[in-house]
Amino acid sequence: MRKSNGFTFIDAMVGTSLVLIVFLGIFGVYQLGLKVVSQSKARITATALANQKIELAHNLPYDDVGTVGGIPSGTILETEDVTRNNIDYTVKTTVVYIDDPFDGVVPNDTLPADYKRIKVKTSWSGRFEGEVNLVTDIVPKGIESEAGGGTLLVSVFNAEGLGVPQADLHLVNEEVTPPIDAWYQTDNFGDLVLPGAPVSVEGYQITASRTSYSTARTYGSEEVVNPSKPHASVYEGDLTEISFSIDKVSNLSIDTVSPVGVASFFDSFLDETKIAEKSHIVVASGQVELEPSHYSNIILPVAGRVKVEFVSEDASQDNSFGLYLPHEEEIFPYADSEHLNPGDSYDLGLFTEGTEIGFFLATQPEYQGPRWYTDSSLNSDGYDHVRITQPGSSSWKLEWEDTEGGGDEDFDDLIALMTLTAEGYFSSGYLISTTVIPEELTGWEKLYFTDEEPAATQISYQILYFDGGGWISIPNSDLPGNEVGFGLSPVDLSGLSVITYPEIKLKGNLSTVDLTVSPILYDWQVSWKTASPVPVANTPFKLEGAKTIGTDGEGGPVLKYSQNYITNGFGHLEIINLEWDSYSFYVDKAATGLDLIETQPTEPLDLLPDTTQPVTLILEAENTLLITVQDASTLEPIFAASCRVYNFSLSYDKQQPTDEDGQSFFIPLEAATYDLEIGASGYQIYNGQVWVSGDVTLTVNLTKLP
Repeated sequence: MRKSNGFTFIDAMVGTSLVLIVFLGIFGVYQLGLKVVSQSKARITATALANQKIELAHNLPYDDVGTVGGIPSGTILETEDVTRNNIDYTVKTTVVYIDDPFDGVVPNDTLPADYKRIKVKTSWSGRFEGEVNLVTDIVPKGIESEAGGGTLLVSVFNAEGLGVPQADLHLVNEEVTPPIDAWYQTDNFGDLVLPGAPVSVEGYQITASRTSYSTARTYGSEEVVNPSKPHASVYEGDLTEISFSIDKVSNLSIDTVSPVGVASFFDSFLDETKIAEKSHIVVASGQVELEPSHYSNIILPVAGRVKVEFVSEDASQDNSFGLYLPHEEEIFPYADSEHLNPGDSYDLGLFTEGTEIGFFLATQPEYQGPRWYTDSSLNSDGYDHVRITQPGSSSWKLEWEDTEGGGDEDFDDLIALMTLTAEGYFSSGYLISTTVIPEELTGWEKLYFTDEEPAATQISYQILYFDGGGWISIPNSDLPGNEVGFGLSPVDLSGLSVITYPEIKLKGNLSTVDLTVSPILYDWQVSWKTASPVPVANTPFKLEGAKTIGTDGEGGPVLKYSQNYITNGFGHLEIINLEWDSYSFYVDKAATGLDLIETQPTEPLDLLPDTTQPVTLILEAENTLLITVQDASTLEPIFAASCRVYNFSLSYDKQQPTDEDGQSFFIPLEAATYDLEIGASGYQIYNGQVWVSGDVTLTVNLTKLP
């Protein structure tokens, strides 16, 4: 028995996988160890820095325990940046008076400044960020004393009226000595109590905020004549209460659109997937034409070329083979394998429609001896000497018996094949499209087609509808000329009722008088208006909230939020970090020519906290132009085609790209004739004109460069 001492590929893969698992585990443990060590070192340093601040406060005289610009005022810096061991630390110190409930709280406690509380937060950033918080209380050496000033109570709540914990409060007062500029945070109930606040009349500028929240603040009369929340005042020995409402910010996703949308059904006949029915029609290579004629018997219905081919023979004598109808013609003077090879053929030429073809077999070479005919009534022995079968729709197999009376009746003495090659077309044919079922149909537009009609040929086009029993032509009363058929493109369908005709089919009728030529249909298309909106690019609008911050000198409201915006080239804009409010939209028709007819959802829009709300602004104008750009061969839309519309006398010259549907929308326009210049990479440039009055749609087919 032979043994193998090597490793298989599977063994190697399994081993490699196990090694990877082990080393990845070790690497993960190593990373975790680095993190623990790094954070431990940083935390030790941060704790030391915080302890330094605490020790500094304990060693200061009680009256100096406070922050520069804070309440109470003192000598400690509120924020300090320190670098240790290549790590940047931020040391934030907050000092506040504490009104201890042991002897009551304000307003019942006339001496609320019982002692001071110091909070030191040391934070660091980087790969392994973190923070350390230390808190200590410092009491005065002696009995409770009067700190002076008043008490400021700030409350911050959210949209539901619940307190916002750890909200950031920024207090600024430059009217007191020393001036105040300090940051605080609310407690777990959303409150901040500041005893010992210096007396000041409307001097405290207070701002409430929090990360990812809205902002609320007080206002001065220099900003708002009559502010609804003026800067706070503090009076000696009194309690001043002020509240702010903030909550998580939200976003608006804005789209500016027009209700004028256009869609289409098209077929460039690359295949038959959009054809429901056809007769005597051939669809191939992106075109439609009449079907060449085919035949099913030896009486030729139309003109064609007849060929006879020698297949084989098994005769004891030398035969010959010829034509006797419609005229006498010698074909094979020696119908035997010594003179003919299988596949040898004889071209009998063209025969007209209705020609009867008849052959004979002569029992001697060069057409001598008795003859047996395809018409057995002509045979002297009355026997049918030929068996005719049809292996194909345009071929006939003739198997002959050369012996008088049938002989051995094996019908293999001569086998010949007659084939008929059609030369010409059917005189008429038609095709019908699959059902065109538009979505959100608001109005039919146009029927377009591209064809070629040589002399003596014609293609007429009709629009069909379902009357409950079948698909028939729309009557002339609703579409004049439809019953006979249209010959010029485009055909205006805008008069058709979308209620009566919610769906249609297209029919093309091809005909020719000269059977040697056929008309050709290259493509057809029907377009319609839809309720699907079209983007309106670069639309200016104003967004206003309902919340006010006071009134002006005439008593009019001063809005907290009022901003101007403009959508991008695709009619879209994202507005972020908005406060919860009730918002309204405004478009200046005089300046833009656009009329805001509707918003979805309906305005005013109630924007809730911590949400993203999509909004559609629906605009209209007196005159618009919607251009659809397509590939001339496939009729597929062309993305990012350049559409330039200009009229120098009106000082109008605008260029826009097409969207993914191959469309570019120009709004607003004056009623006038405009020049067009449309192009795309790899295509020939289109130049033309269009008259614009009302809502106009135009389809442009671009031809690829050779």
